[in-house]
Amino acid sequence: MSRISFFLLIIIVFNSCVINQKSQNKIINDNTTLIDLIKSQNHINQNPEWLLLKGKINITNLKSESDLKFTLKSKTDSAVLISVTALLGFEIFKAKITTDSVFFINRLNKTVYSRSFQELQNQIKSKILYSDFINILTSNQTILKDKYEIKNIENNYYLESEKAKYVIDGKSKKIISSNVYFNNTEKKIFCEFLNYKKIKTYLIANKISLQTKEISVKVEYEKIILDEPQRLLFKIPDNYVKK
Repeated sequence: MSRISFFLLIIIVFNSCVINQKSQNKIINDNTTLIDLIKSQNHINQNPEWLLLKGKINITNLKSESDLKFTLKSKTDSAVLISVTALLGFEIFKAKITTDSVFFINRLNKTVYSRSFQELQNQIKSKILYSDFINILTSNQTILKDKYEIKNIENNYYLESEKAKYVIDGKSKKIISSNVYFNNTEKKIFCEFLNYKKIKTYLIANKISLQTKEISVKVEYEKIILDEPQRLLFKIPDNYVKK
């Protein structure tokens, strides 16, 4: 599987846990409780029915760095299509993610990779939900189940537990950054949502970054279209080898 494929899987897994409503109900300076904060997040975390995103991706690991372009189209309750191209314009990678399966087409070696979410869950030993991928694209990252201490510093909320840390904007109640142990291991994943913009009734981060010790992925949206129907075409060539 390619580095981009690996990145997509990490994103899905990373966002596969939801907040535990029995978390510690700690009072902060402005009399907002953790439960109030979660209710606010749940209220604003609504995704558009249709989504079109165009932009660029920078992927850096210990051995190399790649700058790529992408186009993403989705219908929230059914499918996401992703086309990744080199800066010169030719397609090198295409993916389709449905509510129960993942398909990857590698144009460079003419291969196809397909797995059900259940197969992926068995492989990486973590729960995967289609909705979690939509949430990360629209800056609606969910919060890991745990007990948190919460503070209000310079108008931002800081949630901290043994497993995770979150910084939440005090005004919009949107997550600015998170630092979470991945899949109950010692490996941490740091995620940032930057340059939020209001488009129609939605707040979308224009820049998203994901970092571990091994890999850094930075996504920047150059075009965002919401709630306008898109053509979702995905065809696997007959001569491609299935992996």
